[in-house]
Amino acid sequence: MEQRRLRATELRHRGADGSEVVTSLADADMGQVACGAPVREFSWRPKQDNYPGWLWTATTGSLVGYESLLERDRVLLADFDAVVGGIASQPFWLSGDDEGVRRRHVPDYLLTCRDGSVIVVDVKPARMCQAAPAGVSTGSSPRGSDVATARGRPAR
Repeated sequence: MEQRRLRATELRHRGADGSEVVTSLADADMGQVACGAPVREFSWRPKQDNYPGWLWTATTGSLVGYESLLERDRVLLADFDAVVGGIASQPFWLSGDDEGVRRRHVPDYLLTCRDGSVIVVDVKPARMCQAAPAGVSTGSSPRGSDVATARGRPAR
């Protein structure tokens, strides 16, 4: 993405104290984003199709939320990856124009790496991976971060 598009893409996250922080993708401090609270809550209701929950990770020394068994499996992979130093669930809202249409998206995870880089992770079932989520592309992105889409089936 070019610098103009990065500045035009809004990023909203919660600070460590729970306050809302609004900035651009170009100006976001990913260290602060990673330390913040999730930007949306998980839904819990009887007979729902997904399996939300919390998983304690050695990486964070705390619970990390997930909305499906596939997300849980991705958190487990990150927890055992020596490169990963932090795992943030539902870390921020991205919103911006996509060919004249305003789109919003919340990635599933933000992984902070020990070398200072970050990885933005979207977890989707394989059947939903024909196109990248709105406003998000796979591969390398600016500011030393990567965007990854984890796909597949959860282990049962």
